[in-house]
Amino acid sequence: MKTRTIASAFALLACVGAAHAGQIAGSPIVGGNAAAWQTFPGALNNTSNAGRPYWDNPSMDGGNRKIGNWLNGTYTPNLPAGSVPNSGPAAPSWWGYSSPNPGARGGSTNAPSAMHFQAEAPLTYQASLLLEVAGFRNVNEVGWYDTSAAPGQEVLNPIFTGAMSPVVTTTFTPSASWGLYIRSHNGYTAASGKGWLFFMDSTRNRSVGFTGDAIPGQQHFAVFGVDTTPFAERYIVGIEDLTLNNSGIELQGDFNDVVLSIQTVPTPGTAVLGVVGGLLATRRRRNG
Repeated sequence: MKTRTIASAFALLACVGAAHAGQIAGSPIVGGNAAAWQTFPGALNNTSNAGRPYWDNPSMDGGNRKIGNWLNGTYTPNLPAGSVPNSGPAAPSWWGYSSPNPGARGGSTNAPSAMHFQAEAPLTYQASLLLEVAGFRNVNEVGWYDTSAAPGQEVLNPIFTGAMSPVVTTTFTPSASWGLYIRSHNGYTAASGKGWLFFMDSTRNRSVGFTGDAIPGQQHFAVFGVDTTPFAERYIVGIEDLTLNNSGIELQGDFNDVVLSIQTVPTPGTAVLGVVGGLLATRRRRNG
């Protein structure tokens, strides 16, 4: 009976392996040429350090309210109603450059100008709105776009829209190669006549009703790796909804305007792989 069970498990593993051929990378974040995961800083708000993370700036919201404070548990004063403290690692890694990047615009000394999520095939994700400290919270829209679309031709697929408060959770299934956008300030619509539209690929940034705003190359997204295990990835994304021209003392921004948790939803195939692994481990223990 044991032999038959293990043999069945191996047969199932072979089928699952064939189904997942080429998908072993899960859904990693990519982009930025030499960009990679960087260590979370030991101290925040060191504005005299030109090489500090591009998301580590003062906040116009008062107190210690930028994304870094929320991540390491030093957020003060009290969190907005409905928000939750960071439930992941207190010091997750962040995606960017290890040293200042001369090609970045504005105050982004080490921000990749373009980044996105890349899977071998479309996967389903769970998104949770965890924190929102934004004057435009009633009109902001966050969603995903297919990175294969030409600039200006993106189909915008909303995930969270308008007056939503933390904690809100939903699922979505984007294309295999996708990025996040935020539609800010009156919603960036022809009807409103004003607005900003920012992308993870910041070369796509644009505005309507403004001159000199939505600077291409100015990164408005900061991605933190809570779990980078293939097919179990969980990321925290901090978003800045103001342009550099409007961020005042925030320099490049505090990235607390919208904070999301994005994680992959395990597929039946990946779940089976876990079961098979458990069976094999049990067999090894019994035969040891």
